[in-house]
Amino acid sequence: MVRKINPVLSDLWILGLWIWMITGVACTGGDAPNGTEISSSQLVTMTDTATPMDLSGLPSMPSRWLTSAYFDRAMGVQGARFQVVSFSQLVGQEQGNFDAVLLNCFDDYQGIVAIADIRKYNLQLATRLELPATFKKPDWLNPLMIIVPEGGTPVPFQERFLTANIRELRLVRLRDYYAPIDRIGQGMAGLPSFKDNCLFCHSLMGIGGNKGVPLLPAYDVSTGEDRARFQRDFSGFHHPASSQNLQQFVDESALEDILDFLKRVADASRSQ
Repeated sequence: MVRKINPVLSDLWILGLWIWMITGVACTGGDAPNGTEISSSQLVTMTDTATPMDLSGLPSMPSRWLTSAYFDRAMGVQGARFQVVSFSQLVGQEQGNFDAVLLNCFDDYQGIVAIADIRKYNLQLATRLELPATFKKPDWLNPLMIIVPEGGTPVPFQERFLTANIRELRLVRLRDYYAPIDRIGQGMAGLPSFKDNCLFCHSLMGIGGNKGVPLLPAYDVSTGEDRARFQRDFSGFHHPASSQNLQQFVDESALEDILDFLKRVADASRSQ
């Protein structure tokens, strides 16, 4: 048996953007509704300078069913199936000066993926999931979501390629988006690790998601005591048996690098 998660296409026009909404799932946390249908009053309007993608053609795009060993490995499941559309086709060929897609999610998670990676890895967007009945589905595991298909160019094993619960796509420039932390963390090993695994939930210097707490107010990473507490909390929350298993992406060495990067950001903030 499989648990089927079925979508319904919504006809809500929000600031010139059609959103393909998903029903038949309970989207909980953050701005997500507790029911099975989402009204226009429950959508959050972004006011930043990123350009919203027009999804009006999404319902008519060709779709197919596939499996993903990448997803199965990350989630510890076997037999999941996804109805998908081509992310590359949705993005199109010409996007001007934009080189990335920002993925705003219902639970305040904020993913980002380079357009070059979308094309290189043939990334897909799932509009429907079929999960084994024995699998305990996390609240955040809802369409739309990025799916890595079988075969093709090997994809780095990173959390960014598992973004789910997506409510909005926006075109951005990577250089502009990452500018605040790139200026401070340039050349540090912890900068790419933080970008690839932490920033989606833990905002820093005005960018990133807000699903998790901001890390610097919560930890004084200049002290050994708080660094140790940070590592304990990371292991306690992101362990392999959890629905937020980041230990599969971030080992002890990478975690130390992230702490060093956060210390530099904290020192820079104090010196201003």
